[in-house]
Amino acid sequence: MKLYDLELSGNCYKVRLFAALANIELEIVPVDFMAGEHKSSVMLALNPFGQLP
Repeated sequence: MKLYDLELSGNCYKVRLFAALANIELEIVPVDFMAGEHKSSVMLALNPFGQLP
């Protein structure tokens, strides 16, 4: 499973925590929130709201 992740995000943390407790392997893809990477056309194609978990 792939997680587009912002390390400081509480919601991303919850997903990482659940995955760890459930022994689910995650592919972590860091997203540079401060640079606006979450609003790039690639990310908006994945999530039209431009949000991380």
